[in-house]
Amino acid sequence: MDAVADYHTKFFECLFEKDEAKKAEKTKDLNEKHTPLILGKLNDMVAGKFLYGDSPTWVDLGAYLVFNDVAKDDNIQKTYGKFCGVLKEVENLPNIKAWIEKR
Repeated sequence: MDAVADYHTKFFECLFEKDEAKKAEKTKDLNEKHTPLILGKLNDMVAGKFLYGDSPTWVDLGAYLVFNDVAKDDNIQKTYGKFCGVLKEVENLPNIKAWIEKR
């Protein structure tokens, strides 16, 4: 979960940076360095339908919340297919699916 939290922190640093030049630099760093690194590690961790086997854990839920929008990119899906599959599994859990439809 630390990798997910680290990415989340970097994302918000980009989002809330007021200096446009620094924001562009941080966003480039996030997209070119951190996103491939974190997604690569998560993709390698997949051990079944979910990150740690065939039952969801809070880590799968946290990863879904942080990476769901990123994972909609076609290149991300092709490169990190196992991890994107985990996100789809989370999205299709009955209670998660109902929550998505209501929000």
